Amino acid sequence: MSLRQRDKWIGLVLIVALAGAACGTDAPMAESKDSPSTPRSESPVSCPNPEFIPENKCLGEIGAGTYTTQQFHPTLTYTVPEGWSNYEDLPGQFLLLPPGADISGVDPGTSDYIGVYASTAAPRQDCSGRPDRSVPASAADYLAWLRANPALHVSAAEPITIAAHEGNTVEVSLRPGKGPCSDPAAGLDSFAEFAIGVPPSEFSASVIPTLDYRLDVFDLEDRMFLILVAEPRGGGSGEEDWASTAQRVVGDFSF
Repeated sequence: MSLRQRDKWIGLVLIVALAGAACGTDAPMAESKDSPSTPRSESPVSCPNPEFIPENKCLGEIGAGTYTTQQFHPTLTYTVPEGWSNYEDLPGQFLLLPPGADISGVDPGTSDYIGVYASTAAPRQDCSGRPDRSVPASAADYLAWLRANPALHVSAAEPITIAAHEGNTVEVSLRPGKGPCSDPAAGLDSFAEFAIGVPPSEFSASVIPTLDYRLDVFDLEDRMFLILVAEPRGGGSGEEDWASTAQRVVGDFSF
C-alpha cells in the first residue's frame, strides 16, 4: 500500500498531491476503439478526485481509447479498455484504476491500480517518509537497496523494455513479522516503506501484509522512473487476471 504525505501522513497510499474537483477544461483527445482514426471532440472535464489540487488534470472515468496526459512529464500516451479511470495527472505522478476498483480503496490498499512516478528515491528506514540521500537515485542502486532491505521479499529482477526504455521488473511483498513501521491512527500495525517521491513527484509507497506490488524501474532524464502495479491479496477490482491486464496496459505506454 502506499502513504500520502505533505507535512504529515494522510491515510495510506501513495499519491500525495492528489486532486479532486474542477481540474481545468482542456481535455486531451481520445481515439475511439471503434473508429481509431477519429479523435473524440474536446470538452470540459472536471477531475473527480476527492482530494482537491487544482493542478490535477485527471479525467475520471474514461471510455475505451487512447489518451495523452496534460501535466505529467514526460508526456505519457496510454490506451485502456472500457470502464477505466484516471485519478491523477500531475507533473510527477499519474494514476489509473481498472473497472471495479475505487479511488477510496487506494489509500487503505484494497484497490488495484497502476501508478506512474517520474522521480523516485529509496526512503530512509526510520519511518519518516523522507528520501535516503545516501542511496543514489538510479535504478541499479535502488534495486540493490531493495534486495538488501530485511523487511522486504523481492523477486529476481527480470529485464523489461517500456516505450524503448530498458529497465527491470520485480515483485515486492512484506516479509512476515518484518514491518518496521506502524500507524495506529490508520489502523496499521505493520508496514514498510519502499519508495519515496522527490520533486516533482510527491508520494510515499509502502507494503502491508495484505498488499503486494510489481515494480517496473528504469532511468529516464537523470531520474529514477517507477511504475507501480498494486495487487491486493484477494482481489481489488473487477479484473479476473489483474496482473496480465496491467501488464498489457503498461506495455502500451509511450512517452
